[in-house]
Amino acid sequence: MAGAEHVFPEIADMLSEDDSRRIRSIQEERWVSYPRAVTILRKLERLLEYPQRSRMPCLLIVGRSGMGKTMLLERFGRQNNPAWEQENDREHTPVLSVVIRPQPTVRRFYGQILFALKAPTTSTAASGIIEDRVYHLLRALGTRMLIVDEVHNVFTATRSSDRDAMMALLRTLTGELKISLVCAGTSEAENALLGDEQLASRYEPLTLQAWQPSTEFQGLVGSALRSMPLRQPSELNPLAIRHLVDISQGVTARIFRVLADLAEEAILSGAERINSGAVLDLPLAPRAAAA
Repeated sequence: MAGAEHVFPEIADMLSEDDSRRIRSIQEERWVSYPRAVTILRKLERLLEYPQRSRMPCLLIVGRSGMGKTMLLERFGRQNNPAWEQENDREHTPVLSVVIRPQPTVRRFYGQILFALKAPTTSTAASGIIEDRVYHLLRALGTRMLIVDEVHNVFTATRSSDRDAMMALLRTLTGELKISLVCAGTSEAENALLGDEQLASRYEPLTLQAWQPSTEFQGLVGSALRSMPLRQPSELNPLAIRHLVDISQGVTARIFRVLADLAEEAILSGAERINSGAVLDLPLAPRAAAA
């Protein structure tokens, strides 16, 4: 579409849609690529291709809520969906993702793995049988990487015995199955996991720091603006970029929320663009909509 050079090619057709459709598109969750995300995705790909050995490398992604850990991992999971292997006549699941819920136990964790594999078990099954089934299925499906999100919830277990058992599982699971574990959580998880001598030697920490005004942050904002179906090009000056960091506290989810709100306002007002003044008019305290 002519005059659509300011948006990504896949967004160009949206420019001719009516206001309500374009606003709905802005409100939808979408992937926005930026250098930091590309670096992490490439690291995950290299980890997935690592040859199997008794001591597999693992990764710990750390960041406060809203920094984009889960979206990154979901993106990687979609890029490595299960596929049918014709030559082996079986399903191949290279990457499996689970989320640790609050108050976890080893039995519940195994249950979540089985549920993710669409192989739920009965509540009366013995723990040893559940464990054997998990190990058998992961081997049979050729799983090379287990992604464990919200790993900080391990430390919400009421009983210390449950916490100790979950920590022991994180130590032994990768060696037993010869797979890499990718854990994601808050700084609490980093302090606990890397405070364990055995885990610290296996897990490479990767921290998603809050954004600061920089060339990289300008790239993030630029990608976000190009993903929005506004009919006029948007541009923010350095002062507006710094103010955006301040009002969002550098949290990725808040940044996207602020820009989405401004894009919606730009459509409704007919401005069709986000300018520096619109950002600078926002109060320093984060708005509820951006939390």
